[in-house]
Formats: sequence, C-alpha cells, structure tokens
Amino acid sequence: MLADGIKLDVDNFPEVNDFTAKEDYIGEINYSDFTLTFEPFDTIPTTFDFIEGDVEGAFVIRNVSVN
Repeated sequence: MLADGIKLDVDNFPEVNDFTAKEDYIGEINYSDFTLTFEPFDTIPTTFDFIEGDVEGAFVIRNVSVN
C-alpha cells in the first residue's frame, strides 16, 4: 500500500480545523486529506472495508467507494 498525505506506520494527527462544535457536541473537528493506493482487486467491488489490523483499537473505515 502507498500513502500520499500521511506517513504509514506512525501516528498521524488531523491538522485542519473544520469547525468548532457548540454546546453539547464533541468540540473541535479536525481532518486530513490523504490518498491510499492498494494492490488491484481480483474482481472490482462496489465498496470495501479497510481495517488497520487485527489488534484491539484498530481503526476501521467502512464502505469505501470504488470509483
């Protein structure tokens, strides 16, 4: 896998402040734009799930659209 906009195998923290939530919400929302490039699929799906690993606390990105 290749990454553009983030470094692999290190902690990455969002740098751009999108907005500050009001009152009962979670506070600041930050984001980072990045691109991950994967090996080709054997068959092209409509969507897929990206799972960081099989450790507790691994992040999951669900329903990634394939365009």
